[in-house]
Amino acid sequence: MAFLQLTKRRRLLLVTMGAAVAFVAVSSVAAARWMRGGPTYRPGEDVEGVTAELARTLPADYPRVQFSDVTKAGHIDFRHFDGTRGSWLPEDMGSGAAWGDYDGDGWLDLIVANEDGPIDRPDVARRRSPARLTLYHNERDGTFRDVTDRAGLDLRGSLMAVAWADYDDVGRLDLVVTAYGHNSLYHGNGDGTFTDRSAESGISVSRSALIRPLGKRSRTRPKIVAAALPVSCW
Repeated sequence: MAFLQLTKRRRLLLVTMGAAVAFVAVSSVAAARWMRGGPTYRPGEDVEGVTAELARTLPADYPRVQFSDVTKAGHIDFRHFDGTRGSWLPEDMGSGAAWGDYDGDGWLDLIVANEDGPIDRPDVARRRSPARLTLYHNERDGTFRDVTDRAGLDLRGSLMAVAWADYDDVGRLDLVVTAYGHNSLYHGNGDGTFTDRSAESGISVSRSALIRPLGKRSRTRPKIVAAALPVSCW
């Protein structure tokens, strides 16, 4: 046989190459079958069983924790995204949310980021989108009130994350919003309203950034870590 007439080194090389080709072929077939085996995900649609692979078996004596949906009872009228979603990555990120007592009344308030629509939506349509940054004031009775307009937080875009912190050491919470595009920083005025300080602070950038607060040095003063991700830290 021609194969046996080859040198030992060439026979070993051919066997190795053949095994490699067979492995790649089998792996490709297995991967294709595995991908076809699960439900097909389409952006914006509910797919039954799409998270089934995350299911885990729990012991019979695991601690029971129950939650009740009080969204409507709390007057939280929020819907993530506006319009028809495409297949763009930023549309699958967000909405970020953060609790904080922005007005100092001792009760936690809620800020929620939103995405105003598809990435390719015209600017005119974006400005009319009902999906925007929303601030809910805690009414101290289990309900919340939308005070976005009163607070001066008129912000729309592909918003992702929000965070509260007193970045200038004046004893009031300020707000940072990260987004696909430009980040935003709002200074708390102490009267329930905010002033946009994005440009002058240097945080209005279209890339990840680490901004150190100006002024006197203090170990307690937070740095602002701003990134176009659904998580931001102070």
